[in-house]
Amino acid sequence: MSCDILCLSEALVEFNQVNGPEWRQGFGGDVSNVAVAAARQGARTGIATRLGDDGFGRALMEMWEAEGVDTSAVSSDPGAPTGLYFVRHGIDGHKFEGWRRKGIRHTVGLRHALSSVGLEQCKRSRKALRRPST
Repeated sequence: MSCDILCLSEALVEFNQVNGPEWRQGFGGDVSNVAVAAARQGARTGIATRLGDDGFGRALMEMWEAEGVDTSAVSSDPGAPTGLYFVRHGIDGHKFEGWRRKGIRHTVGLRHALSSVGLEQCKRSRKALRRPST
C-alpha cells in the first residue's frame, strides 16, 4: 500500500432518519469520512479496518473502491457483523444509536499520530488487520 493518508479504525454503515419512520442508508465513521474526503481532493488514501462478511461490509468496500480509496488493508470477518448506527432527529437535536464490532480500538487525533506510542499502536493495528496469505 502506497498512500499519503492511511486511516485506521472502524467504518460504519449509517441510517439517517428522514420524514419520521423513513431512513436513508449511507456510510459513516470518521475514518471512512476522512479517507473519502481526502481522496476526492486528490490525496492517495487507504483504509485499514475489518468488516463483517455481510452485505453492509461489501457495500462499504464497493463505495471505497468507487471513491478511489485503497482497500488492500481491509479484511473480512465472518464471525462479526459490520458496525451500524442510526441517527434520529428530534426537538432535542440528533441522537446517535449504534452497534459496533467488539474489540475495536480507535487511533484518532494528530497528537497520537505524532507520538511514539501512537506510531507503535498504528503499526500493531495495521499488522492485526492484514489479510492472511492464501
